[in-house]
Amino acid sequence: MPCFFADVSESWLLSRRQKIIISAAGCASQTIFGIVLYLIGVLAEQGPVSAAFAEAARLTLAFALFQLLPFHKSDGHWILRDLLTETSDPGVRALIRITTAIGILLLAVILYKTILGWQAMAGHLFYLVRTGYAPDE
Repeated sequence: MPCFFADVSESWLLSRRQKIIISAAGCASQTIFGIVLYLIGVLAEQGPVSAAFAEAARLTLAFALFQLLPFHKSDGHWILRDLLTETSDPGVRALIRITTAIGILLLAVILYKTILGWQAMAGHLFYLVRTGYAPDE
């Protein structure tokens, strides 16, 4: 059952598989919510309501994916940690450093792609404002 907050402070007592399920549950429920928003947007008539639901779905799904990045203490970090370690010992410093480095690398790639997209959009808008015509592609 999706909820806004769940107390998982006792989850260290569970098996590795159960801990992975708990860590993935938030992203899974957020993904389901994003799909529902997308379907509402598709079923609504074309217009601002449909566009708003589509944008909300995109943001919700993007945040669910962002949570899976293996930053320290994110859902992705806990999933990766439980997959790679036998113990729930919080002192696994090397794994924390590795997952944070992987998360930073993935975030850098996402930001780079986003900046390239914004740059292309700005170029198209500048051309449209200057000439009054959309650029040919």
